[in-house]
Amino acid sequence: MSVRRAAASAVVVLGFLTAAMTGNALSTGGVANASTTPNPIMFMTIDQMGVTNYDFESKSATSTNVDWPVNLIFFNNATIDGVKWQLDGYYGATSPEKKNMGINEYGLTSWDEDGGKKGILCPITNQWTRHYRVYAGTDDTLYSPSLGYWVAASTHKDRNECPPINKQFYDSEEVEEHIGGLYANAGLHVWDDFSSFNNAEPYRVEGPHIWNSNGLVTFIDVYTCDVCRPRLG
Repeated sequence: MSVRRAAASAVVVLGFLTAAMTGNALSTGGVANASTTPNPIMFMTIDQMGVTNYDFESKSATSTNVDWPVNLIFFNNATIDGVKWQLDGYYGATSPEKKNMGINEYGLTSWDEDGGKKGILCPITNQWTRHYRVYAGTDDTLYSPSLGYWVAASTHKDRNECPPINKQFYDSEEVEEHIGGLYANAGLHVWDDFSSFNNAEPYRVEGPHIWNSNGLVTFIDVYTCDVCRPRLG
């Protein structure tokens, strides 16, 4: 992936993040047949806002109910709708399969639900597509003095969904790199694998769910506004 380095002032802003980020372990109920992780489920907090380090099959933050690790943070006036608009040229299909992420805003916890966007709505046998889901707070964004308005995302690929014979979900790292590369190639600032979210998943197969994640989150400065937001593609 081609990574564009930011100006010194932006590096200083992100420098505050390392000191501001904290994790608080969570543990509640679970869902049968969901994917599992040996890692602790945590709120990763930036200033007074946070997200869980995974998204979940249902509104239940537990290690036996996970879907995918968080691996993308979009910031600098980022919103859910803004990110989806930017990526629509490559991820134009809306998924009906919604997942959930825990949100913490100034100590108050809630859930956000999103189906995300895909390159192809339902890949046929031997066909695959990239898929991301993006989450935020009650206003479809979260706020941090360090990052401005920001949102979090998870990624993966879908294969063999229509009909669902030998379906697979996999390769979250490649989709993270693909999205980061789209922004970098458009001239926006990308910090590849910038910070740990305590969600590394070495390669392993768990039914149709194939894990492979280094636990490092890529940060993307989306530089969005009502009239200057660049659309990718």
